[in-house]
Amino acid sequence: MLIDSHCHIASCEFSNDLPDIIGRARSGGITVMLSVCTKTSDYPQMLDISEEYEGIFNTVGIHPSETQEYADSLDEQAISAWIQTCAQNPKTVSVGEIGLDYSYDGIDHMLQKKLFTLQAKAGISAGLPLIIHTRNAEEDTIRILKSIGAASGVIHCFAGSEWLMRQALDLGFYISFSGIITFKKSDVLRELVKKAPINRILAETDAPFLAPEPVRGKRNEPAYVKHVAEKIAELRGVDIRDLTAQIHKNFYALFTKAINV
Repeated sequence: MLIDSHCHIASCEFSNDLPDIIGRARSGGITVMLSVCTKTSDYPQMLDISEEYEGIFNTVGIHPSETQEYADSLDEQAISAWIQTCAQNPKTVSVGEIGLDYSYDGIDHMLQKKLFTLQAKAGISAGLPLIIHTRNAEEDTIRILKSIGAASGVIHCFAGSEWLMRQALDLGFYISFSGIITFKKSDVLRELVKKAPINRILAETDAPFLAPEPVRGKRNEPAYVKHVAEKIAELRGVDIRDLTAQIHKNFYALFTKAINV
């Protein structure tokens, strides 16, 4: 009954053993995985995977790390049309991951904001929730989301401030925690896990990145979302079965399109 609400199973790091990756997830009780897009070339393979395997959904979007690809020409109409077209597929349940990341060197912040805004608007127009990536850009992220009237989405792989969490929650967004909450130096983040409303929490791996303890240092994979869920349950002082049931409810409350697939 576990759900990995954010993973990159179309990653080249899984290309040689994807059936085994999915098999281990199934054996571990992970019934649903959300395969997240980062660039336009990702989408066809992601769609193939989601159509081949039951319980795998996908998203559509361009990660802020890909922004520089559009430095010479940002065709807003083409990107918006791409999102709108892909959003019509039954397995495509969200727009993301999109957002801002000011930790990258050499990527124009204004161009990031432009790409983020147009994708978020396209997602809202398509009626899909947004998956937001934000790092070192909290104020600009919230300002843009407010300016376009965003009211449905999730801050993925949350590692931000309490201010960001409160602002996102006020917008109606969910907060998704990853393996970072298991890291030794994440005491501040673990306090936020305790403060987040239980009906707005999701758990993710962000696989193949950020493997949680006790498998830190290995390639991350969806099966390891159990370690994230166990840590959330421990911090909240709730039974793991109750926590996973709540996350299941939260996932479908946000990604409503997945209910009927």
